[in-house]
Amino acid sequence: FEIKRSKYQEINDYIDPNLMEENKNLTNDELAEELDSIIKKNIKSMTPVNRKFASVFSGGIDSSLVSYYLNKNIPPDILIAVNHLGKDQISNNLKEFEKILNRKIEVINIDKEFYASKIKECQQTLASPLLSHSVVGQMILSSKVKELSCKVIFGGEGGDEVFGGYDAYSNEFNNNLK
Repeated sequence: FEIKRSKYQEINDYIDPNLMEENKNLTNDELAEELDSIIKKNIKSMTPVNRKFASVFSGGIDSSLVSYYLNKNIPPDILIAVNHLGKDQISNNLKEFEKILNRKIEVINIDKEFYASKIKECQQTLASPLLSHSVVGQMILSSKVKELSCKVIFGGEGGDEVFGGYDAYSNEFNNNLK
């Protein structure tokens, strides 16, 4: 009944101080070009070969960027979104994004009744309580992607970690409390 931390890393552990100094001399445009290049390289290395794949497009920043870069470089077989009816105005109307991407986004509309009907199935699949409200929507989305014969899904998960992590948010929150 004891928690031990065998290894702990901060986001700063991944930052090269020399590169940081070099980047201070770059313009915002040069930094944006470098980031663009890094994202394209990573998208290319992560994209499956000879497998159908999907990209989740929620209208949020993380999934939209991933979907945009995939679509521009190695288009996914399916762009897909979950729309929890009445939750927000963005996922309720992705038509403007379809114009920008020049392709259709498959939208799964989920109302409260459909969502509620899937909670038990989701709990049984996970063999545990639901860790987040989003798990049910992810299960519905995954089932649809499987029906469409895709084996891989790209999403926007992890964006918080990439942009500083929960400790960064937690520390900032705690500092503001003081």
